[in-house]
Amino acid sequence: MTTLLDEHPRLGGEPVLRELSIPSSTYYRWRQAETEPCKRHRQDAELTSRSVRSTTSPAESTAHLACTPS
Repeated sequence: MTTLLDEHPRLGGEPVLRELSIPSSTYYRWRQAETEPCKRHRQDAELTSRSVRSTTSPAESTAHLACTPS
């Protein structure tokens, strides 16, 4: 929704939101969440990055250390 209104500012936010029965407070909360994620989303992102790091195999994590024969 925020992308639609960003790409078509001439439409005006309030009329579009009213037509879609979306409270303006919900729209502004979505906008805020784009720049300031809530604590839960920040924790999820951190846990996801930890999970990705821990599932990387030792061969993948040390591949950059392999020596190439000269």
